[in-house]
Amino acid sequence: MLTRVARRCLVLLFALSLLTAVASVLSQAAVQKRWQMISLSNLKQIGAALPLYAKEHGGRLPDLRDATRLEAALAPYVGDRTVFREPVTARPYRLNAALSGRVRDGIAAPDAVILAYDPVGAYKNGYRNVLFVDGHATSLSRDRFETARVASALKALPPADLAFSRRDMEWAVLRQEIKTSLEVLPVVWAALSLSAAVLLTEGLVRVRRLARRPPEK
Repeated sequence: MLTRVARRCLVLLFALSLLTAVASVLSQAAVQKRWQMISLSNLKQIGAALPLYAKEHGGRLPDLRDATRLEAALAPYVGDRTVFREPVTARPYRLNAALSGRVRDGIAAPDAVILAYDPVGAYKNGYRNVLFVDGHATSLSRDRFETARVASALKALPPADLAFSRRDMEWAVLRQEIKTSLEVLPVVWAALSLSAAVLLTEGLVRVRRLARRPPEK
C-alpha cells in the first residue's frame, strides 16, 4: 500500500504530465500564430517600401517578375532582407508579375489588387497573408483570398505547387513540435525524478522498519 506522501507524489506527477501536454498543444498554436504575424509584418514592411521606391523611379512599381529582382530593388528601403521570405518555409513571397514596372497611381482599385502573398497554401487556421498595391497587408480566409485572386487577375496555383507548399508547412510544423517536445522534456524528467526519489525514500523507510521489527517467536 502506498503512503499518503507517495500517493500525493503520483497525483502531482499526473498533474504535471497533463499540464505539459496542454502546454505543448497551446505552444504549437501560439507558434503558428507567431509565424503568421511575422509574415504579415514582413509584407507590411515591403508595402511601406513601395511608395519610397516609386517616388524615386517615376512613380513606377519595381520589377515583380521574380523575388530576386524585387529584393534588389527594395533592399535600400528595407533594413532586414529576411522580410522578403516567408518565415515558415523561408521561401520568397509570390508576386503579381503583371504589375511589374507599372505606374502605381495608375492602377485601378489599388486596395483590392494583390501585389504579393504567402507562398504557403495556408496556415493551419486557413488564412493567407496578402499585400495589396496600396501598401496595406492583411490575412485573408481561403474564400476571400480566392475572390481577391480572381479580381487581381492572378493565375491559380498549380496543384503540384500547392502540394509542395503544404509539405513545407507540415515539415515546419513537425520540426517545431519536436523542438517544443524537447523543451518540455526537462520538466517531465524533473517530475519523474521527484516521484522516483519519493518512492525510493518510502521503500527505504519501509525496509528499515522491517529490519528494526523484532523477530517473531
